[in-house]
Order: sequence, then C-alpha cells, then structure tokens
Amino acid sequence: MLFSCSKDKSVEPDQDQPLKDSTFQPVAAGSTWHYQDSLQGNFTLTSTDQDTVVDGISYHVFMSQQDTSSTIIPTYFGKSGINYYGRGLISALQDISLLYMKDTLVNSSWSQEISVDVPSYGNVSATVQSELTAINTTRTVNGKHYTNVSEVTFKINIPVPVVGDITYATGSWYAARGVGLIALDIQNNNAMVGSLSLLDYTIK
Repeated sequence: MLFSCSKDKSVEPDQDQPLKDSTFQPVAAGSTWHYQDSLQGNFTLTSTDQDTVVDGISYHVFMSQQDTSSTIIPTYFGKSGINYYGRGLISALQDISLLYMKDTLVNSSWSQEISVDVPSYGNVSATVQSELTAINTTRTVNGKHYTNVSEVTFKINIPVPVVGDITYATGSWYAARGVGLIALDIQNNNAMVGSLSLLDYTIK
C-alpha cells in the first residue's frame, strides 16, 4: 500500500447535517491536487471556473492531466445537500454519477445501481453498497497528516449466471474536510488491485 494510517476515536454530530461549514471537495478555480495512481499513472487535478449539470446533479468541472501526457480529461465533482458525487476519477466508471461520500452521521449506509464493464462478463448491472464508517478521524497519506477525515467503505456486487450475486470488489474512500479526496483503495479477493493517494495540493 502507498499510504499508512492512524485513526482517532470518531465523534458523532447531534443531527443529520454537515459537521462544519467547510466542504469535503473545495472547488476554487486554480486549486490543484497531485495524485499517485497505481493504475493509470500519476496525475494532476485542476479546478476550473466552470459548472455543469449531469443527470440532474450540479457538478464543478475539473481537468485531469497525467504527468506523462499532454492530454487533458474533464473530471466532475458535485454536491447536493450532504451527498458528494464524482464522475471520471475512476476509468471503469467514467459515465457514472457515483455517490461516494455523505457528510452525515457515522454508520450511515446507502446503495446505488450502476453498469460496469467486467472482464469475461462484459457490461453488467452492479450494486455499490457503501457505508460511512468513520468521521473526524486522522490519516497520514504519503507522509502528510490530515485531520477531519471521513472514511467510506464500499463493495461492488455483480450477478453471475448460475452462481448468483458475488462481491466483485471492495474498497475505501478517504476525504479530508477542506482538502478533498486524499486516498482510495480497491481490492479483489483481499488483494490490492488499485490505489489512489494524494501527494500534494494547493487550495486557492
């Protein structure tokens, strides 16, 4: 794994509302996040001054550029109430508005139906089951210490003929308030198959 972690005891809020005023995904134009990506190579995410609406969700537009390429790819992060959505950060889920984080009580859970391209099976319907497992924790990623971190664990279930539903992948999202996404890991059969971790960032 590309990062290590330490956690403090979670503190639950009294109501189902954001814990503080600051967001889990800043959008100020010119802000940048440099990520280490085990699957696609390191890249920089830059916030633009543009917004858009996709599937009824308001998104802020970011641009992603790999360190070794001049190609720029749009990536979208949106927020509706306590819900945080992302599009384009994970290559296998490019066209899906994924609900990846909630700013609410710990142990909240939700599920989402998606379509995903699975090797040997093609495009299949899948269910992403997510749970907000920790809030107000700390985490060290690539040597940097982050506070006010929330963690969401998830599993992706797909139907297999004759066998029935199986767990295709599991993983965790980590986001720091006022910073954004700091880490993501994905496993298959308990083996790490992909990871994303924040190297450095600048918030305007």
